[in-house]
Amino acid sequence: KMNSLFIFGVFLAVSAAPTLGDNNIKVCRQEDESLRIDCNIPPKPNQVSSYSFSMTKAGKETPITNNFTGGTTDLKFKDKIRVVPLENSGFRLTMTSFQLTENTTFICKVQSVIATAQVEKGKLVTCSAINAFLHSCPWLLYALLALQVIRSWGLPSL
Repeated sequence: KMNSLFIFGVFLAVSAAPTLGDNNIKVCRQEDESLRIDCNIPPKPNQVSSYSFSMTKAGKETPITNNFTGGTTDLKFKDKIRVVPLENSGFRLTMTSFQLTENTTFICKVQSVIATAQVEKGKLVTCSAINAFLHSCPWLLYALLALQVIRSWGLPSL
């Protein structure tokens, strides 16, 4: 049983590793089919909060919008996007009528901090409270799985 427990622990560590990456950006599809990008980079205190959003497809970066002095919004997105500040934690970009037709990397930048998220075609998740929770706390799923395995082995639970 100890050998199995060790193997399970290694599996858990390896499978959890990808979830320990950049949690500063979340990309999902809302119920109304809009694309939502949450850029969770808190603005620096006592500074003007500058942001930019862009995306890369097939190696070509396309700016979406920014609020830099003299910044612009790409004309094809002009009437389809909305950016709102998230309370003390960054910005949310919503894009209506956007279809993900190929693998795309979304990029957000607040002041000089950059976050990226790669989304594979056909694998865009739906925005929901449980989805957001699992993306922000993926270790919880592994902890519940570990408790179930320990219980099934007849080992004393915590």
